[in-house]
Amino acid sequence: MFQLGLCLVVAVVVAARASGVCDTAGAFEPIPDTASRFYGLSCDAINQALGLTLREQQGGGQRIVNQSIPIPAAFDWRQQAPQCIQPVRDQQQCGSCWAFATVRPLAWRFCIFARNATDVVLSPQLMLDCDTGCFPAPEQDACESGCQGGYLDLAWYFLYSNGTVLDQCSPYRDQASQAACNSSNGCERFRALDLYTIAPGNVTDIQREILEYGPVTAGLEVFTDFLTYSEGIYYQTTDQVVGAHAITLIGWGTEDGIPYWIAENQWSSSWGELGYVRILQGTDEVGIESYVHGGRPNATGVIFPELVLTAEVSPTTATSAAEVTLADVFWCAFVCGIAFALRH
Repeated sequence: MFQLGLCLVVAVVVAARASGVCDTAGAFEPIPDTASRFYGLSCDAINQALGLTLREQQGGGQRIVNQSIPIPAAFDWRQQAPQCIQPVRDQQQCGSCWAFATVRPLAWRFCIFARNATDVVLSPQLMLDCDTGCFPAPEQDACESGCQGGYLDLAWYFLYSNGTVLDQCSPYRDQASQAACNSSNGCERFRALDLYTIAPGNVTDIQREILEYGPVTAGLEVFTDFLTYSEGIYYQTTDQVVGAHAITLIGWGTEDGIPYWIAENQWSSSWGELGYVRILQGTDEVGIESYVHGGRPNATGVIFPELVLTAEVSPTTATSAAEVTLADVFWCAFVCGIAFALRH
């Protein structure tokens, strides 16, 4: 299944902020809130603290979710598995959200499914140092770029093919910088068993995925009002797009009849609701329901049912730190040849 994803031609990469204020001279209005971590920063500096590029076609294949799972009106993994709660982290002035928001759901899932895995704090730093995956042609210049940003499908592919280590083995550096990859440090690797996306805009599928396997990665567009969010249900009120960001969806609820998602961010506990944010649900607010990624933990002794993906598999990365074997190349050529014949 993953080989099929490797050989399909990818779509054009689209940045979330195609016409953002950072690209228009004089359009950006600095954050006026002196209490905000973004106060006084330029538009480019703010964008540097985000770090995501969104893609219309996402890699890993689209999962067919179990439709028989009942959906409660409210659900929060912090209540369901309090032993899995970890302190909210801070990516600092580094565009590393793509790494934080993939290792965090995987850590949640190891904790949920694997015994003795409650202290699995996974390292985003190893991904910053070692994940140099790129998309195949014609997107070969679209790559993971450490603190300069990255892509969620490439990040999940790295966790699937390489994995990461415990944070204590490769801690996040105070200066939020990159270093030479030290992948052979002898530390235990924690890997994703698979990787996939959820149908864009499908609220119930996202909910059932969270219920069945745990928190997920979600990408979103960032408007200036999101930067100064402090409490309540967030919805876009400005038109100033400064970039794209990745967070971890952990549940949902309603307030005064208004549905919302619950998400864990990585801008420290001083931002938002002690580091968390509630985002309006059901309207694809700022794209929160369009870029949802997941992967099950490759946990010893845990047997999952076979993953069911849609027939039209979206592309995954064809080049990564993981090896692509000659057999994969021939297999891909064979399958893609058949696909070409069927379409003509």
